[in-house]
Amino acid sequence: MIGIERSLADPALAAAAPVLLGVVSVILGLYLAFSMLAAFRFGSDFAALIPRSRGVELLWFSGLIVVWAIFGYSLGVDESFLALEIALALVLSIIHPALAIGFFVIFLFLRPWEISADQMPILAVLPRLYAILAILSSILYLHRSRAFNLRLGLPVFLLLGFAFWVFLSTFIRGDAASAQGVYFDVLFKSVVLFLLISQVIRDEIGLGFLESALIFASLGLSAISIYRTLSTPDLHAARIGSFGLLADPNDISAVMILIFPFAFYSLRKKDSPALLRLICALTLLSSLILLYFAKSRGALLALLVTVAAMFVLSFKSKGRAILGAALALALFLPLSAGFHRSEADLAESSESRLIYWKTSGIMALKSPLFGVGFGGYPENFERYAPAFIESGVRTAHSSWFLALAESGFVGFGLFVSLYLWALSASWKIREKFPELFFSTLGYGIAMSFLSHTYAIYFYILLGIVFAASRKFRAAVPLLLLLCALAGFHAGVARAGDDIAVEVVRGGDKPIGRFIPSAQDKLILKGSRGETLNFQIKLRAGGCVKLAFQTKAGKTAPHGLGARFYEMPYVRTANPSFQGAYVGSHHDPLPPLDDGAFCPDLARGAAQPWSWVWGELRIDPALPPGDYEAVISVKSVESEREIPVQLRVWKMIIPEEPAIPLYAEYSSWYGVLGHFGHAHAMEGKLSQAYQREMREHRIFPVKSWVKVPKTRGDAGGALDLDDLAEVHSSFREVILDSRPAWCLIDFPKPIGGTAAEQARYWQGVDQAISGAGLKGKAFVYLWDEPKRDDYRALLSLAKEVKKQAPDLKILVTTSGYDRAPRMPELEKLIDIYVPVLNDWGVDFNNPKMRRYRFLQDQGKQLWTYLSCMSHGCEGPVDSGLPDWVLDRPSVWIRVMPWVLSRMNLNGFLYYDVDYAYQFYPKKDPWTDLWYFSGNGDGTLFYPGRPGEHGLKEHRPIDSIRVKLWREASFDAEYIRWMEQLHTTPSWWKAQYDTLVKSPQDWSKSYDAYQALRDQAGEYLNAR
Repeated sequence: MIGIERSLADPALAAAAPVLLGVVSVILGLYLAFSMLAAFRFGSDFAALIPRSRGVELLWFSGLIVVWAIFGYSLGVDESFLALEIALALVLSIIHPALAIGFFVIFLFLRPWEISADQMPILAVLPRLYAILAILSSILYLHRSRAFNLRLGLPVFLLLGFAFWVFLSTFIRGDAASAQGVYFDVLFKSVVLFLLISQVIRDEIGLGFLESALIFASLGLSAISIYRTLSTPDLHAARIGSFGLLADPNDISAVMILIFPFAFYSLRKKDSPALLRLICALTLLSSLILLYFAKSRGALLALLVTVAAMFVLSFKSKGRAILGAALALALFLPLSAGFHRSEADLAESSESRLIYWKTSGIMALKSPLFGVGFGGYPENFERYAPAFIESGVRTAHSSWFLALAESGFVGFGLFVSLYLWALSASWKIREKFPELFFSTLGYGIAMSFLSHTYAIYFYILLGIVFAASRKFRAAVPLLLLLCALAGFHAGVARAGDDIAVEVVRGGDKPIGRFIPSAQDKLILKGSRGETLNFQIKLRAGGCVKLAFQTKAGKTAPHGLGARFYEMPYVRTANPSFQGAYVGSHHDPLPPLDDGAFCPDLARGAAQPWSWVWGELRIDPALPPGDYEAVISVKSVESEREIPVQLRVWKMIIPEEPAIPLYAEYSSWYGVLGHFGHAHAMEGKLSQAYQREMREHRIFPVKSWVKVPKTRGDAGGALDLDDLAEVHSSFREVILDSRPAWCLIDFPKPIGGTAAEQARYWQGVDQAISGAGLKGKAFVYLWDEPKRDDYRALLSLAKEVKKQAPDLKILVTTSGYDRAPRMPELEKLIDIYVPVLNDWGVDFNNPKMRRYRFLQDQGKQLWTYLSCMSHGCEGPVDSGLPDWVLDRPSVWIRVMPWVLSRMNLNGFLYYDVDYAYQFYPKKDPWTDLWYFSGNGDGTLFYPGRPGEHGLKEHRPIDSIRVKLWREASFDAEYIRWMEQLHTTPSWWKAQYDTLVKSPQDWSKSYDAYQALRDQAGEYLNAR
């Protein structure tokens, strides 16, 4: 009945799964015991509803055995008791719909399918299975009790009116089909659950079963959440939360507020069974513990008002009323003492909420009839917000304001009327059902600070209040309404199978809860020779075909070409930096060579849409000007077109980048990543990867397949054509694959005597002369020498320069300002590569003065990125740019903006296929955790035949290499602007605002895109 959220690859959740499933099993077992005891207690009432015959009994028993066998086999021996409980719950659900709805509610709250979805996928059928059972049991119950009629009343009409109005609001969304899909997964199913409760709960026995189910579920939810918090390393800073739908501490706190009065008054009832009273006491205690750790101000306020009202209204005398208020305050103080949130955090939270509420009002004023449409608040926030602090997926943080923003004043009026009716009706029956009034009161306060407009909990409460109030009248048969709802759902479901599509300009990828703002058309601007990124957000009922073409349906203009890539998920189990999102991430990009895409195959999380990465290449020969085209998305039955407006500027991207990036590709790691062992394709694979690197403006170092040897018959010259495997010679792999401007690295000799090594360096010198590489050849001689290494480095550098004077020497350094002063060595080293962290917090860092002096003497100065940016041995966020896959896109986009300020000659990244070496023990597709970072040192994925729709071995790009290419193009615009004789004042002002230091820079991807666009227009107009 409620949308299923797939569990994320949370390592803590995976480790705790057996314990959490144990909690589910205990709660379910206790409720089973309570249900069967209650059934015996109300035996005469149940007996009249149970058909008595051996055939029926045999059928029930057979069903029990079959279901137990199915779940027992799927869950395994360790969970056989849970399988039995599931089967028993199924049988009891047939007996009475209150039990069916009770079990359904318990499963909705405890959500075992989100605990262990990967290991036990059969659990995902539980919500649908028990929803069907609840409907069937209700129909059988009404038939047996001869009460097959619909009970109507004001709340039924208000709710159906609100649901219908919200559905109408989906049509104003740009992605109406997508919005309708979410609507039927969320609000529609909440309405159906309300109708089930309100129509089949017709006596106090049914109310007792349902209220008890809420209490049992609350205890289980509290136990799960408390366990997860107690297992958190930093308990002092932890805010409690469950997982999946109730992962947010504010949401789970609101649910506790809703159920608190049920547990309190069930505990007070003298006729409550001993088991239920014990559960109620534990529920109250665990709820208070949960609220202490949740640190939710809205929930704490709701609890204070609820408890105060409970005491005040329970006592007639003023003295006792004052005592009750004092007790509520006494409860409030120790709970509030648990708030260890910083003043800045609380102030920012309060300020953000005010902005969210103001934005809701602006949305409603601008679109008073339907607002911005169901689900439209997040994507319209920046359009209407007066200001904002937080980033990510925004919501109204108030159920009332969300209804106002997304359904206009009509929907808002209907929703508020529903709540006011529930409050009024529960007040009138408070003598008999006091828990309903206090639950409605407390939850109303809590939902004022949370976006629970469509959450199922409010509609469960609403159904119980309606059933208890008995303010209804008989009308049309219930079966007729159910058929009408089913027909309505089926009729609109066809629209859900239609194509809904939007597009995002640039590479600001969705990550965690952040969804980039999408539009209904693609507007691109770029120079000739540039490749522009974009992303397609789509929803489709089946496979689609994507194509880039002119409006007339012909092929795209000559000089323009688009490619599409699937965006599947990889999962992280650890955070690369403090605060990193752990779970499913977009990073690998398997190509859609024929444009065919099946969304369901690419979906890796519970979202109603899928993502496709696209890139548009502008040929250098294409004339400048404005062009129009479309991206066609076609299914079997329908087609959608995304208009494309492209402005081509007159500038041409040079082949030599403003900031060249060099990175290692290990051919041996590469062949291991594809085959798991040595293979004759090593040379061919190496060339394929190096072509792909060059395509993304990354140039290889240390990428040879075989270290060349000296030839005895050629005066000691290197044999550059010697093969290890096919297409593996140094000439083919290294010399022939580099552009003319590119630096060429030669390997160091492996072993040998001093004389043999000397001959090798002489052979290198001859190769430099013979291949015309003078001034372009270098050797990566030493990596981060320690203080005691410099003497050995000096000796080696002397020998290299003696035998190969035209060979440049590259050395990476860390803390060079603390290294011994060796002028003789400094004359020998040609390329200094300090780690980026050495730059510190200032572009004019005094520690870099030695490098600047050497650069002024004609030495090259590069920098390199390392794990120190995110912490090599644990998450330590330095604030420096970083390339781990769980960073937002802007952390790569900012690289040239930072590096250009450093006046560097090059940039080094240590590896692009580091993780390949561990395959098949560890597959890069499933585990990229190295050096305390996800994806650190691995920028590609091994494309193997039979996997991810591939038919051959090929490198698979990551989003990160696409982002670097995009950033590398930014460097060209920066260089062009800085080379102007007169630079416009806005350029320096905006650049200085964006990037203040290597650690202090804007985290807004769009800000860099906007300044790049402004620079492009300015340069094009000159």
